[in-house]
Amino acid sequence: MDTHFQLEYARELLDTLIANYNATPHAGLGYRSPLDQLDWLADQEDVPLPTADPIAVSKMVGVRKLCTLLGGNHTGRRPQFHFANARYSAEWLCLRGDLLGKKLWLPIENEDDARFATVSTQAGHFLGVVRGAPPWHRTPHSLYIRQAIRGLEQRRLLFLSRECDAVEALLQYAESSPGGRLPPHPAYLEARRILVAAIAVGALRRLCADGGLEPHRLGRCAVSRPVLCGVAAGQLPCAGNSDQKSIGAAPHVAGTLDRAGQPRW
Repeated sequence: MDTHFQLEYARELLDTLIANYNATPHAGLGYRSPLDQLDWLADQEDVPLPTADPIAVSKMVGVRKLCTLLGGNHTGRRPQFHFANARYSAEWLCLRGDLLGKKLWLPIENEDDARFATVSTQAGHFLGVVRGAPPWHRTPHSLYIRQAIRGLEQRRLLFLSRECDAVEALLQYAESSPGGRLPPHPAYLEARRILVAAIAVGALRRLCADGGLEPHRLGRCAVSRPVLCGVAAGQLPCAGNSDQKSIGAAPHVAGTLDRAGQPRW
């Protein structure tokens, strides 16, 4: 049976159902919601709350590939890896001529930010971090978005250069369709979801820096009701302005990111 219901819509629906469940009081929890129960358990000093190292978890579920370090002085090219339709490099690689020609692991630990990858030996020794070369170096994106953009480029629907931002080109392509109607391209919805999440995380970090939130509670507050309501309504406070600006349109989202693709607060 054919259906036009996209996977991204199903994810948004599941996120809404989970958020509503976590905010609903339950009789089994003393008529507290799961979020209230979690806060109550965290406040019990005699009962430590078990936590998992987010870095270790991301390494377990992240995408990785065994890549050969190319380039070097004998080729006249900067040392670089070719991974997932992009080139990755860093300054510290220029000083590691001993790694040229060797196969190294490149894991992408954050699936929503494929701009960065860590480099480690086959024995598991960490070496450093590399960054994607233009046009993949500015805005956070996933490997799925990158693959979709490359597909549009091969069909000559997008034209990318080293001076442009590939994700911004995708947003402009989707939002400049005739009649103002968005083509049903799943990569557009995925890109918007990642940008909204990046802005929400930036808001929480700013709250931590201002002393309004303890850093160790950042993980739990990422699913708090005020933040979820703000993201769902498409409104979050912007830098230098006490007014609330809509993030429903891509130009507003891009306007809150710096040239490195990080939220500007």
